[in-house]
Amino acid sequence: MRKRDEDLRSMLAARRRHTRVFAVTSGKGGVGKTHIAANLAVVWSQAGFRVIAVDLDLGVGNLDLLMGIEAPYNLSHVINGGTFRAAHCVAEDPTRAEGPPLSDSATGSGAPCVGEKFFSNLFSHALAVKSIKEVMVSGPAGVLVVPGANGFEHIANLDLKERQHLMQSLMELDGLADILILDTGAGIHENVMKFCRMADDIVVVAMAEPTSVAAAYSTIKLITAHPKHGRVHLLVNKGDDERSSMKVAEGLAAICKQYLELDLNLLGWVKDDNVVVESMKTQIPYTLFDEKADASRCLRRAVQNIFPPVVKAGGQAGTDAPGASPSAG
Repeated sequence: MRKRDEDLRSMLAARRRHTRVFAVTSGKGGVGKTHIAANLAVVWSQAGFRVIAVDLDLGVGNLDLLMGIEAPYNLSHVINGGTFRAAHCVAEDPTRAEGPPLSDSATGSGAPCVGEKFFSNLFSHALAVKSIKEVMVSGPAGVLVVPGANGFEHIANLDLKERQHLMQSLMELDGLADILILDTGAGIHENVMKFCRMADDIVVVAMAEPTSVAAAYSTIKLITAHPKHGRVHLLVNKGDDERSSMKVAEGLAAICKQYLELDLNLLGWVKDDNVVVESMKTQIPYTLFDEKADASRCLRRAVQNIFPPVVKAGGQAGTDAPGASPSAG
């Protein structure tokens, strides 16, 4: 297993052109991980970088919702053409079909079967096999987004062949952007760990409360169990104030240093701000909804601790920015 992960990273490094890959993850749900992923994408795009954000919270993805995107296709059409989608719809809720009573071959009447038109359209859409580039859509601030699949158990439990196909599809995005953001699921599922091990940088999002911190440590421990892991960052989200948030962050960093021999990079904290909820209602990332809000200011400061300086569009990125210079367009 470890050998395959190392081979994957080596293959990615050999084929890498300009794209710097960030995995945004968390030890447990409810910490605001996807909000962070969406707004990191916006901030970097506004700074002049070409950014692609991929929703890899398999089975429960909602990055498209937070960014106000309606997309006809998603990762289900990349992984296996979405062929499982219709089967799951039928098996889980046959009453969703609309149409005349069953007849056709069952009765010989020649009348349409239950939901014949409904299922015909459903299967037609579901069988549309797409490349990852074909499902990518334009989002706010010029961010390109690959929507995730929501509500399907199969997607949340990929087999080896499907996961390998998805990994290869992600590699097709190399060189198309300066920054690739992978919004992973929460927890220590094998899929999550695989995506994190693909990344140059892993941003672990946690809250300043014991269960979240413990889960974050477990996630970091598993990520760093592989010698060729990327650089690990910690961001405390939904904090009450800087002092208490950074106290928690520094405490976790000390534990990582003592037991994992890891220098955890502390990005800072993001304030628990009502603007986040308000922006979610409008499906606009909060850094666009209100750039002067406390949460927006906090996130922009945190970004400086990844590679400073990050400036708004029209400026120039610093020398520590991703391999390729930001595009002029």
